[in-house]
Amino acid sequence: MLDRNGLRPSRYWVTEDGLVVMASEVGTLDIDPATVVRKGRLQPGRMFLIDTDGRIVEDIEIKAQLAEAHPYQQWLDDGLIDLEALPAKPHVTEPPLEALRAQQVFGYTQEEIRILLAAVARDSKEALGSMGTDTPVAVLSNRSQSCCYDYFTQLFAQVTNPPLDAIREELVTSLGKVFGPEGNILDLSPQDAELIELPYPVLHNDQLRKLRDLDDTHPHGFHSRVLYTHFGVAEGGAGLAADLDRLRNEVSAAVDEGVNVVILPTGSPPRTVRRSRCCWPPPRCTTTSCAPSSAPG
Repeated sequence: MLDRNGLRPSRYWVTEDGLVVMASEVGTLDIDPATVVRKGRLQPGRMFLIDTDGRIVEDIEIKAQLAEAHPYQQWLDDGLIDLEALPAKPHVTEPPLEALRAQQVFGYTQEEIRILLAAVARDSKEALGSMGTDTPVAVLSNRSQSCCYDYFTQLFAQVTNPPLDAIREELVTSLGKVFGPEGNILDLSPQDAELIELPYPVLHNDQLRKLRDLDDTHPHGFHSRVLYTHFGVAEGGAGLAADLDRLRNEVSAAVDEGVNVVILPTGSPPRTVRRSRCCWPPPRCTTTSCAPSSAPG
């Protein structure tokens, strides 16, 4: 068991006859205090392991065994590349009308722009608001939904489930992401560390251009290709099905040619076909590109 940062406090008692009781609060079971030989709690970032042979394996012992298994730091020093270390690309400013069109396509509301995004741009931090929401879930709402993501919103008890905080919980939480092929976790090797490190899961346009321009000259052999994800609106469902097959075939062909990074842009289609075509929602793109093709062969 690994504690996140004390936000789910686990307290444990160990009795003289070898019984270990762990719960979020003391007093879950009626145990005679005279039989308790050890009390403790799972501290931030610590691990708790019980060996069935009859002992509690201490946190420092667990981490020492894992850390000494391989020269992880050397692997990371040799293989991990920071996104910022990739060659910079010229900055391209989107025209105001294009930004407005993108906001409409992806369902941004005036409230989100004024209250949420404005606070991020002005103060470099998220806006604070009241807990809870009375917005009906999309599948039960009578209003049309402007964005596919509306159907993937999770409602949960926000008071008892605090969100991840990579600033205040930096010891155990990070927004960083590594980008690249995933090896076998049961058979580790130095090649598993040949990755690109992204600072956040959401990239701005200049960072994305670095990934779009990866070619065979990259030291780790990364080679990217952009495949457009749009369909003919006038063609209806038949046109959408045909373009889904097109994307699957294009992804398969790119992989056969040595491409190992496929980028599926969800912005506006190319200007030459913009008025007649529309982009698919990202969840549809990723599930399609990973699914077997329905085309012959």
